[in-house]
Amino acid sequence: MIIRKANQKETDFILNFSQEVIEEGSMGYLKPSRDNIISEVFKPALENGAYYLVAEKENTLLGWILVGTNIDLYSFEEIGYLLDIYVFSPYRKSGIAKELTQEALKRLKQGHYKKVQLSIFSGNHSTALCQQFGFKEILTVFERPL
Repeated sequence: MIIRKANQKETDFILNFSQEVIEEGSMGYLKPSRDNIISEVFKPALENGAYYLVAEKENTLLGWILVGTNIDLYSFEEIGYLLDIYVFSPYRKSGIAKELTQEALKRLKQGHYKKVQLSIFSGNHSTALCQQFGFKEILTVFERPL
Protein backbone atom coordinates (compact mmCIF):
# COMPACT_ATOMS: atom_id res chain seq x y z
CA MET A 1 0.00 0.00 0.00
CA ILE A 2 1.14 3.51 -0.83
CA ILE A 3 0.06 6.70 0.93
CA ARG A 4 0.57 9.90 -1.05
CA LYS A 5 -1.02 13.22 -1.89
CA ALA A 6 -4.06 12.92 -4.12
CA ASN A 7 -3.86 14.19 -7.67
CA GLN A 8 -6.59 16.42 -9.12
CA LYS A 9 -8.52 13.54 -10.65
CA GLU A 10 -8.58 11.74 -7.29
CA THR A 11 -9.54 14.93 -5.48
CA ASP A 12 -12.46 15.44 -7.86
CA PHE A 13 -13.57 11.83 -7.32
CA ILE A 14 -13.42 12.25 -3.54
CA LEU A 15 -15.38 15.51 -3.70
CA ASN A 16 -18.07 13.83 -5.77
CA PHE A 17 -18.30 11.11 -3.12
CA SER A 18 -18.48 13.59 -0.22
CA GLN A 19 -22.23 13.47 0.43
CA GLU A 20 -22.15 9.75 1.14
CA VAL A 21 -19.09 10.17 3.36
CA ILE A 22 -20.72 12.96 5.39
CA GLU A 23 -23.96 11.04 5.81
CA GLU A 24 -22.09 7.97 7.05
CA GLY A 25 -19.59 9.87 9.20
CA SER A 26 -22.29 11.98 10.84
CA MET A 27 -24.15 8.81 11.78
CA GLY A 28 -27.04 9.95 9.55
CA TYR A 29 -27.38 13.22 11.46
CA LEU A 30 -26.45 15.36 8.45
CA LYS A 31 -28.12 14.91 5.10
CA PRO A 32 -26.57 17.77 3.15
CA SER A 33 -26.70 18.19 -0.57
CA ARG A 34 -23.48 17.29 -2.34
CA ASP A 35 -23.11 20.82 -3.70
CA ASN A 36 -23.40 22.37 -0.22
CA ILE A 37 -20.76 20.07 1.24
CA ILE A 38 -18.38 20.69 -1.62
CA SER A 39 -18.86 24.47 -1.75
CA GLU A 40 -19.13 25.21 1.97
CA VAL A 41 -16.80 22.72 3.62
CA PHE A 42 -14.32 20.94 1.40
CA LYS A 43 -13.54 23.44 -1.36
CA PRO A 44 -12.77 26.28 1.07
CA ALA A 45 -10.46 23.95 2.99
CA LEU A 46 -8.71 22.89 -0.23
CA GLU A 47 -8.41 26.52 -1.37
CA ASN A 48 -6.73 27.31 1.97
CA GLY A 49 -4.05 24.67 1.56
CA ALA A 50 -5.73 21.48 2.75
CA TYR A 51 -5.03 18.35 0.75
CA TYR A 52 -6.09 14.75 0.59
CA LEU A 53 -3.74 11.92 1.35
CA VAL A 54 -4.87 8.75 -0.37
CA ALA A 55 -4.14 5.12 0.32
CA GLU A 56 -3.86 3.02 -2.80
CA LYS A 57 -2.82 -0.47 -3.71
CA GLU A 58 -2.34 -1.68 -7.26
CA ASN A 59 -4.03 1.46 -8.65
CA THR A 60 -7.08 0.95 -6.42
CA LEU A 61 -8.16 3.77 -4.13
CA LEU A 62 -8.68 2.33 -0.63
CA GLY A 63 -9.35 5.48 1.38
CA TRP A 64 -8.28 9.03 2.19
CA ILE A 65 -7.79 11.66 4.85
CA LEU A 66 -8.14 15.43 4.41
CA VAL A 67 -5.29 17.29 6.10
CA GLY A 68 -5.48 21.01 6.70
CA THR A 69 -5.12 23.78 9.22
CA ASN A 70 -7.49 25.78 11.34
CA ILE A 71 -7.46 28.44 14.02
CA ASP A 72 -8.04 27.08 17.50
CA LEU A 73 -11.08 28.96 18.83
CA TYR A 74 -9.67 29.08 22.35
CA SER A 75 -5.96 29.77 21.91
CA PHE A 76 -6.22 31.52 18.49
CA GLU A 77 -3.14 29.65 17.31
CA GLU A 78 -2.92 27.95 13.93
CA ILE A 79 -3.23 24.20 14.37
CA GLY A 80 -3.36 21.09 12.24
CA TYR A 81 -6.82 19.81 11.49
CA LEU A 82 -8.08 16.49 10.15
CA LEU A 83 -11.32 17.16 8.34
CA ASP A 84 -12.31 13.88 6.78
CA ILE A 85 -11.16 10.28 6.93
CA TYR A 86 -12.75 7.51 4.94
CA VAL A 87 -11.94 3.94 3.99
CA PHE A 88 -14.11 2.01 1.56
CA SER A 89 -15.98 -0.75 3.37
CA PRO A 90 -14.23 -3.74 1.72
CA TYR A 91 -10.88 -2.44 3.05
CA ARG A 92 -11.91 -1.55 6.61
CA LYS A 93 -10.42 -3.26 9.66
CA SER A 94 -7.09 -3.66 7.87
CA GLY A 95 -5.16 -0.73 9.37
CA ILE A 96 -5.63 1.71 6.49
CA ALA A 97 -7.23 4.44 8.62
CA LYS A 98 -4.41 4.04 11.12
CA GLU A 99 -1.74 4.40 8.43
CA LEU A 100 -3.48 7.41 6.88
CA THR A 101 -3.71 9.06 10.30
CA GLN A 102 -0.05 8.33 11.08
CA GLU A 103 1.05 9.90 7.80
CA ALA A 104 -1.18 12.95 8.31
CA LEU A 105 0.18 13.48 11.82
CA LYS A 106 3.76 13.08 10.57
CA ARG A 107 3.22 15.72 7.91
CA LEU A 108 1.58 18.14 10.33
CA LYS A 109 4.45 17.68 12.77
CA GLN A 110 6.93 18.38 9.95
CA GLY A 111 4.94 21.57 9.33
CA HIS A 112 5.78 22.58 12.93
CA TYR A 113 2.20 22.53 14.19
CA LYS A 114 2.04 22.05 17.94
CA LYS A 115 -1.33 20.27 18.01
CA VAL A 116 -4.00 18.77 15.82
CA GLN A 117 -7.75 18.62 16.21
CA LEU A 118 -10.61 16.77 14.56
CA SER A 119 -14.35 16.54 15.10
CA ILE A 120 -16.47 13.41 15.02
CA PHE A 121 -20.11 12.72 15.76
CA SER A 122 -21.20 10.73 18.80
CA GLY A 123 -21.44 7.06 18.00
CA ASN A 124 -18.92 7.19 15.17
CA HIS A 125 -16.66 4.14 15.30
CA SER A 126 -13.65 6.42 14.65
CA THR A 127 -13.66 7.35 18.33
CA ALA A 128 -11.50 4.30 19.09
CA LEU A 129 -8.98 5.34 16.43
CA CYS A 130 -8.80 8.84 17.90
CA GLN A 131 -8.17 7.49 21.39
CA GLN A 132 -5.52 5.12 20.03
CA PHE A 133 -3.62 8.16 18.73
CA GLY A 134 -3.91 10.03 22.01
CA PHE A 135 -6.66 12.48 21.07
CA LYS A 136 -8.61 13.73 24.07
CA GLU A 137 -12.18 14.95 24.11
CA ILE A 138 -12.14 18.70 24.80
CA LEU A 139 -15.68 19.78 23.94
CA THR A 140 -19.07 18.14 23.97
CA VAL A 141 -22.00 19.74 22.17
CA PHE A 142 -25.51 19.00 23.39
CA GLU A 143 -28.60 19.57 21.29
CA ARG A 144 -32.34 19.16 21.59
CA PRO A 145 -35.24 20.04 19.35
CA LEU A 146 -37.55 22.91 20.29
